[in-house]
Amino acid sequence: MLISYLPGPARPRYWNGAHLSGVYPVPALFPGQGLSITLTGTDGRLDLGVVGDRHAAPHLDRLVSLLDESLVDLERAVCTATR
Repeated sequence: MLISYLPGPARPRYWNGAHLSGVYPVPALFPGQGLSITLTGTDGRLDLGVVGDRHAAPHLDRLVSLLDESLVDLERAVCTATR
């Protein structure tokens, strides 16, 4: 498993006047690698890309769902701690 972070621009970006609302990475899998998760930071946001080998991670959709639930829990914990 590989987890990586690719920092993006810290300020808003535009393409032909349209605001860039996200940059979703597509990580590569190397031979023998079962899972790759990449985060990209852009304009104060984090976007997430997850790629997995279907044999090593057959239920990738469940992993993504659990990651989403965990991030929601983390946001709640941070909001509660800062009050």
